[in-house]
Amino acid sequence: MAQSGKDKPEVKVAGGDKTDTQTPPEKSDIEEKLEKAEERIATLQGELATAKLQTETLQADRDARRALVARNDVQGLVKAVNKPWNFVVLSLGDRQGVSQGSEMLIQRGNNFIGRVRVTRVSPADSVADIDVSSIPTGVEIQPGDSVIFKAAR
Repeated sequence: MAQSGKDKPEVKVAGGDKTDTQTPPEKSDIEEKLEKAEERIATLQGELATAKLQTETLQADRDARRALVARNDVQGLVKAVNKPWNFVVLSLGDRQGVSQGSEMLIQRGNNFIGRVRVTRVSPADSVADIDVSSIPTGVEIQPGDSVIFKAAR
């Protein structure tokens, strides 16, 4: 028996009855999007560089604070005193982190004696000027007095 066109089964192909209504984007649209993406990448790279610099700065500050705290734990002794010239020789030097301009406290037991400021540093010892105004009346710095780094405030 012959089948008429009406009797034939319909076969639908997925998407076959739809026409492609989308047109490819213009070349200038693609170039514009690419340019915007490149600008965004450049902006983000700048922000990243800034963040890295801030991180390095914060780490350097943290390391400096840690060094200062460690330095404040260092103690030594007054080795010699020159009363006429108002200076002392200390048993702390460059090896212990002492630097020119460092301010130190002089103690005898638990009593504060005075302050000194380092003027010369060698590996094992240093020379410091006595802050005469910091010494109580009637008290003198003596060899054997303790010296510690002044705590930062």
